[in-house]
Amino acid sequence: MDANSLKVSSDLPERCFFFSIKVIKLLKPLNFFGLFQSLITQFLKAATSVGANITESKFSVSRKEFCRYYEIALKSGNEAKYWLRLLIQTHYDINKKTADNILSELTELTAIIAASIKTMRKKK
Repeated sequence: MDANSLKVSSDLPERCFFFSIKVIKLLKPLNFFGLFQSLITQFLKAATSVGANITESKFSVSRKEFCRYYEIALKSGNEAKYWLRLLIQTHYDINKKTADNILSELTELTAIIAASIKTMRKKK
């Protein structure tokens, strides 16, 4: 399975992993110098942090810790949306269609994560 063939996955960590690959492929051809270096770096860190925290949650020792990793992933996802929107509006070399697709995927992922957090909080 590759990032292009993965549309919807019930395995959230795997879906986040392939999302990170899409982000890396989007950013790879971009100019990382000057003004955009910071924006691109911030976006890359926030976007890949989503999957890293979801994956880390699988090894939690408590429900509270598990939920906390999801909360961090949600915050990272929301931050990544901000940086990506800035890049879409300002970076002349970004593939706007691909970036818009990634923004849509990120919106879906954060909605899934937010719903999961809400469900976890109800079960307390």
